[in-house]
Amino acid sequence: MSRPLLLIVLAAAGLRLWRLGASSLTGDEAGCMYFGAFPLNRLVEVILASHEVHPPGFFALVHMWTAVGWNEAVVRFPSAVFGIGTVLAACWLFRAWDPEVALPATLLMAVGTYPIQASRELRMYSLLALLITVALGALYRWLRSGRIGWLAVFSGCTAVSFWIHYLSFFALPVAFSWVLACRPRWSLRWMVAVAVAGLPFCLWLPTMRLQAQSQNMLLRPPPGPAHVVELLGRMAVGDVGPVDSLWLTAMGAGALLLVGVALRRRPGEPERLALLWLAVPIGILFLLSVLTSARLFEFKYFSWAMPGLAWLLVRGLQRLGRAGPWVLGGIVVLNLINYWTAVAPAHRYGPDWRTAGKALRQWSGPEVLVLVHPSMMAQPLIYYGIQPQQMQPVDALDREELGRRVAGHRTVYLVTTPNHPFVIASRLEWMLDEELVREQAWELPARLPSGVIRLIRYRVGGP
Repeated sequence: MSRPLLLIVLAAAGLRLWRLGASSLTGDEAGCMYFGAFPLNRLVEVILASHEVHPPGFFALVHMWTAVGWNEAVVRFPSAVFGIGTVLAACWLFRAWDPEVALPATLLMAVGTYPIQASRELRMYSLLALLITVALGALYRWLRSGRIGWLAVFSGCTAVSFWIHYLSFFALPVAFSWVLACRPRWSLRWMVAVAVAGLPFCLWLPTMRLQAQSQNMLLRPPPGPAHVVELLGRMAVGDVGPVDSLWLTAMGAGALLLVGVALRRRPGEPERLALLWLAVPIGILFLLSVLTSARLFEFKYFSWAMPGLAWLLVRGLQRLGRAGPWVLGGIVVLNLINYWTAVAPAHRYGPDWRTAGKALRQWSGPEVLVLVHPSMMAQPLIYYGIQPQQMQPVDALDREELGRRVAGHRTVYLVTTPNHPFVIASRLEWMLDEELVREQAWELPARLPSGVIRLIRYRVGGP
């Protein structure tokens, strides 16, 4: 490993590991902890009973890793390691494409706020990015050398990725497009490798169908073309603003301009493959979200396509001539600013469930009812010490059911994330304001609307 690459890897590690446990677990992270706490032989049963949408592979990994420890830094550590591994895997592929571009493209992967965010949370996306990057790197080497060992690596990583997140399905069209671009004729070995990767997952398909039937996919509106540009901005400088952010859309327009510069004048094979890596998943998920009820286009879902964008940005910067290094430095500085102001500080953008749990522990008692809405937000409260019997998670509640639940209680607390689409649609807070007496409300603020937590105290009975 060269000295510049070593420094880049050390920077990647430092940015992913520094103050890793400072912020409290989010609802999604606590959900991973919740499912990971169950014995492996009960995992499928619990996933179905809880209407969970993800496959069991990552939860099984969490179950095994939590034997090491349960604090925030420990449980997030594997994601950070997977993120560092993705930087190395991307460099491995970039060097096969063009050693001159490899180092600056790896630098963008190392300091990019967007991939760092995926590496600092207990979620599937960091591992998914590593598996897909290794799979595509191995596929490229097979396409160039014909060595069957590389095809076996592709098949193995793809097979594992299916059990980690369903987004891995959309890496297959990328792989097929690479094969078409590099080998006009299909190979029997290639088809066998794809079949071997998918065959074990066929056992899970009936369960996956049941999961899909239990999901409400219409809570969010479909995306528009501007959201694709905004996505590129978030990938380039960080997912650090609310939806429809003008400045992130402007950053996306700049990134799109650089991609256009990279693709002019007869783009080479690496540019074409990088474009397919970036554009195929974005295009498919965008069309599915617009044309069907499946709202699959979310900004956080594309960290595994980041190497494609990093390559195209650097190639575009190279073609700017003398201005290229200065613009690259500006992108790096902007990412570091977003990291220090948005990612590293605890709870500036994300929810502070640690403080919410501390408050509820002080308020709990036999005459107190705690309603948690939506129900999935009970999971971080359980992690922070609220016993399940002390609260009642709710998703939908009519007036008659509310009357039964509050019977025998003098005080009701509502813990909610008011900007969650499901909360907005259900209007539970509005109903409680009509049926009970609101005494006091507190908000734990966050710069992102999704990070706001609201706690409301009601009195049961008249004034």
